[in-house]
Amino acid sequence: MGKPLKIIVEKHEDGYVAYPLGIKGVVVGQGDSYEEALADVKSAIQFHVETLGAELLEAEPPVLEAFIAEATLAQGASHQGLGSSGVPFDSGGQPHLNAAPEPGRHHDSSDDAQPQHAEGLDSTKSADASRHPAPRVPGRRRKGMMSMLTENDVIDAVCKYLEANGYEIQQRATTRERGPDILAVRKSPDVTLYVEAKGETSNKPSSRRFGKPFDSAQCKDHVTNAFYSAAAALSAQREGVTTRAGIALPETKRHRACIARIQAALDGLEIGVFWVSRSRQVCLAAKWKL
Repeated sequence: MGKPLKIIVEKHEDGYVAYPLGIKGVVVGQGDSYEEALADVKSAIQFHVETLGAELLEAEPPVLEAFIAEATLAQGASHQGLGSSGVPFDSGGQPHLNAAPEPGRHHDSSDDAQPQHAEGLDSTKSADASRHPAPRVPGRRRKGMMSMLTENDVIDAVCKYLEANGYEIQQRATTRERGPDILAVRKSPDVTLYVEAKGETSNKPSSRRFGKPFDSAQCKDHVTNAFYSAAAALSAQREGVTTRAGIALPETKRHRACIARIQAALDGLEIGVFWVSRSRQVCLAAKWKL
């Protein structure tokens, strides 16, 4: 039996965002509906664990209860003017709708305590979720933090990741420049790394696709082109220098599906995949180590 996880699902103006509690690392799912975000984060958790190991689930203490509170601060008021309402969840992930606030907190009966939902990894949507489709955690998601990744965003994140792992970036191309998106080298031993990157939305603010996710066909084209560029880089490797190639992609359901179809070919050529989350965290899936 797997470890039960609690999942927070947030509703925002541009869709839903979901993330688990009590797991090491940053794992985020998104979707246009509550169900899509929940399914996406479950898939992301599974991928995260398969890539980095099941020990990630044991790295953090289990979350026994999750409390979501709302507070209102009157303009010019001190902290004594705060009124809050806390809604605890039991170990099964169900909200105590009539429960008392978290011990030690002041409860203002004028605040409307709305039921919130902490989802288990294998759970289904509760009956009350139809009235309150997704929970909200005030202040957890700052404006723009979860914005869609452009190709340049992916390149920036991977460059920082490589530099943190001892690589020197010799070339960082923008979408308007020719050549590999990232050319990085490391000494002792000599390693040259070529990375082809793709985003989940257009780089151009003037584009009609800016701020909108690429569809499945576009993602397939992007992965196909990136695979070709990585394979070509390996074919041109120099004698005496270890050459590696990778593909950098936003960690989305569509991109994961595309990579799953060619995983055997990637493993055969030893092409690594740098997965970049919307929070700019990078995870490398490869048969080699940096």
